[in-house]
Amino acid sequence: MDHSHSDWILGGMFKEIARASHYYQNNLIEISNLRNKSAIKSFVKVALLCFSKSPLLFTSITPLQNFIKFNPTQINFKALWYTHSELKISQKDVILLNKVNVIFCHSRNDKIELVNCGVKSPIHNIIGGIDPDRFPRLAIPGNKISWVGTTAVRKNPRLFLDFVRANPKLKFRLLGRNWNSSSLFEEMYQLKNLEFKKITGALTSEDFDGCSHYLCLSQIEGGPMPLLESVAAGLIPISTNVGFAQELLTEFGYNRQILKYPIKFEDIIKKFNYSYNTQHRKNASLLAKKYSLASFSNQIQNNIEISIGMKP
Repeated sequence: MDHSHSDWILGGMFKEIARASHYYQNNLIEISNLRNKSAIKSFVKVALLCFSKSPLLFTSITPLQNFIKFNPTQINFKALWYTHSELKISQKDVILLNKVNVIFCHSRNDKIELVNCGVKSPIHNIIGGIDPDRFPRLAIPGNKISWVGTTAVRKNPRLFLDFVRANPKLKFRLLGRNWNSSSLFEEMYQLKNLEFKKITGALTSEDFDGCSHYLCLSQIEGGPMPLLESVAAGLIPISTNVGFAQELLTEFGYNRQILKYPIKFEDIIKKFNYSYNTQHRKNASLLAKKYSLASFSNQIQNNIEISIGMKP
């Protein structure tokens, strides 16, 4: 994993996946770039990994790229967990991706995009996973619309705040991180119909107490994992067609809840007004919790073992 991602959502999820299976023998290994002050430590780590010849799973393109720079011989079996790319995949990245033995992505759309860009390595679409123990019950019913995320441009935080402002009679909850360092923080704080809750750990049913809906306005997502978590908590999703949203919402019976571009506020309101009974939300929650971290970890493990010939 890239050292800058250790405090990131992906880093936390990666650690949970490692804990969910006995297959992963080492702790999470951070690999810096060549110019980082940790370069010497990274070089030693890479040398030891090459010596052990263990199969490696990379959390993103960045640590894969740095690993290959430290170790041009590339003798280890390499698997890549590909989440998303905010820019069009470059030819340089395609060449790098074709040096790995297997790629895991979260949606059919991502797989199609990679193939269309010229990626020849085997690609497996594995939705992702959550810890079902964090959602032992449905969230306590309420009327707030929840939004989860940082102020990253790809998540459309400006559009979300504009929607909150345009609908003063609706109530919202923002579950976020690092908003206090953003120019949007003061503007967010002034909105009387918006409650801010800082995320300090993994989301649970309690975080969604008092909410009825989850809103995702992102342009690009590797998941979005909060969509899976919110449905597990019994919320009704409203989401743009990013990542695995279309696949899962169709499976969960929420196919009417997909937003089209360009996003129109009246379309969000229309989907907010669609009704789903308690039994529907319970059924969707059970389906969401089947996408567990343990299941996700096992799928990665099985595919790696098949690829290296440990399984038929």
